[in-house]
Amino acid sequence: MENDIHALLEIGENQEIEFKGAGGGLPKNVWDTYSSFANTNGGVIILGIEEKGDALTVVEIDVDQLLKNLWSTLNNSQKISRNILTEDDVQVLEYSQKKIIKISVRRAYRDEKPIYIGFSPLTGSYKRNYEGDYKCTEREVRAMLADQSDETQDRKILEDFTIEDLDIESVNGYPSRLAALKPHHPFLAKKIPNFLIEIGAWGRNRQSKKEGLTAAGLLMFGKERAITDEFPQYFLDYREYSRNEASNRWSHRIVSNDGTWAGNIYEFFFKVINRLTEDLNIPFRTVDLLRQQDTNVHIALREALANTLLHADFYGDRGIVIEKYPTSFQFSNPGSMRVSVRQAMEGGVSDPRNASLFKMFSLIGLGERAGSGIPAIVQAWNEQHWRIPEIKEEVQPDRTTLILLSMSLLPEESVSFLKSRLKERYESLEKEHILALVTAHQEKSVTNKRLQVLLDQNSQKLNKLLSFLVEQGLLLPQGKSRWMSYVLSDLFKVQIQHSEDIVQHNDELIQHNEDLTPHNNERVQHKEDSTQHNGESVQHTEEPTQHYVSEDSMLQSIAIRVNTRKRVTGSEMMGVILELCKVRALDIRTIATLINRGEATIYNHYLMKLVREQRLIRIYDKKNSAWVYAVPAEES
Repeated sequence: MENDIHALLEIGENQEIEFKGAGGGLPKNVWDTYSSFANTNGGVIILGIEEKGDALTVVEIDVDQLLKNLWSTLNNSQKISRNILTEDDVQVLEYSQKKIIKISVRRAYRDEKPIYIGFSPLTGSYKRNYEGDYKCTEREVRAMLADQSDETQDRKILEDFTIEDLDIESVNGYPSRLAALKPHHPFLAKKIPNFLIEIGAWGRNRQSKKEGLTAAGLLMFGKERAITDEFPQYFLDYREYSRNEASNRWSHRIVSNDGTWAGNIYEFFFKVINRLTEDLNIPFRTVDLLRQQDTNVHIALREALANTLLHADFYGDRGIVIEKYPTSFQFSNPGSMRVSVRQAMEGGVSDPRNASLFKMFSLIGLGERAGSGIPAIVQAWNEQHWRIPEIKEEVQPDRTTLILLSMSLLPEESVSFLKSRLKERYESLEKEHILALVTAHQEKSVTNKRLQVLLDQNSQKLNKLLSFLVEQGLLLPQGKSRWMSYVLSDLFKVQIQHSEDIVQHNDELIQHNEDLTPHNNERVQHKEDSTQHNGESVQHTEEPTQHYVSEDSMLQSIAIRVNTRKRVTGSEMMGVILELCKVRALDIRTIATLINRGEATIYNHYLMKLVREQRLIRIYDKKNSAWVYAVPAEES
């Protein structure tokens, strides 16, 4: 258990971990975090560990009093709207010979949200974002309140809307598709508007006797101008990007407001699905010796597009965006998920935000498998040995994105790259380590949340995995401690094998950064002299090489002050690093080797601080694709 806490400390605060000192009692802002975790994706609160700057320290706490106050407040409905914790969710642990309290907050169910502080959800609801806990806007609170109801938003009967607001071609096209799929379906005998009543596009309220067009009917068959009268943020956008495009500009686009078509979701689906699947390089299947036009990948893309439309909050911001790239697809809709990502991936739970639209789609064979849409997509991707689909949830505004990468789980080029850099070290890595490194290479970075999907392991185990890779110098943490991502370390970007490589690396670097070191003017003069006096050029090329070799000796003599000692003060270590970088610009791997410390420790505890204080500058060496650190000219 102590190892688990150590792994949390190594990673630091992120989207699912929050440290609170609690030395003076239960912190008031612990309830902000409780609310934010419950209303977002859950998380862990640790009482007894305090964050100051980049450092985390264990503090003395009164465990009994903290537990008493915690449960007392949780069970007081005037202070907290709902207690979603059980006794198993609160643990007293020991770390560094001191007691701490670990509180595991689950994601609240939709009928429990919002979890809020005080008397009003409008003023006491929180969510979690990149910066930590933030107070929800009125729109976010009302969206959570709307999701509590089993009566979905698309069943609403709209006032002042009529059949005239529908596109007649869309209305007539739907029964034709239903007849082609189910020629004897009883709904086909009905005439409009009775047909619209049967499918949920027209509604009647038995109590008020009120009837009219439903929100689902307007969205499915409406004219774009009429739809935006009820849903002002409504917008459908399909973008296609070609391999041949030098820029990021789309090569083909379909939008709901261009005026050349109805702009409703029914027409959008059939316009887009053909574009998504038309150039799939997937072999056709045969069943009973008959060629099948559909493959599981075709079916998966239909499910993905249908799910995006069926689960959207059409009152939300930024509309629906579908993007097709040469090696990926992205499906993005406004609104948070009504079930957790894990539940969606596992399947078996169907909870669409728009139940009437779901019925209309299922009648014509789209999205008909309740709770199995995402698992069907995962299965199709697994059959192709492609990377496991990823679901991302964002806040401010709430948004859900499904990412489908049509590339191998362990692409050959990534494996070859890792082997070429790590050599014999590659064979000692476990498959989970390799997958994390491949993901960082393919996707430019890797996060705990992404690995949860790829490896089906919990956050704490993956914290330990990431911590191990950081300690081994294979990954570097990136960004703020909260919502941390990890990139491949400089080990994969530059390989210095012997002193001649170091000579060439630094000679070229200093030519481009004239103010880096006090020796720069000498080198520039050598170059000018060699140009003017060809007869002395050999002498001038040999002299700098001898100078650089002596620099290596200088570096070793500086580093020996700390590289054989286990305990060194922070100020002493930073002083040594500054002296090293005065001699010449150094990358993190070279610094780590010289002072005999891990790259992650150097980066988190020393380099970041020195750069923030402008005592070091960070420069990108394009030739070797590596960051180097140097003392500013005025400090040299």
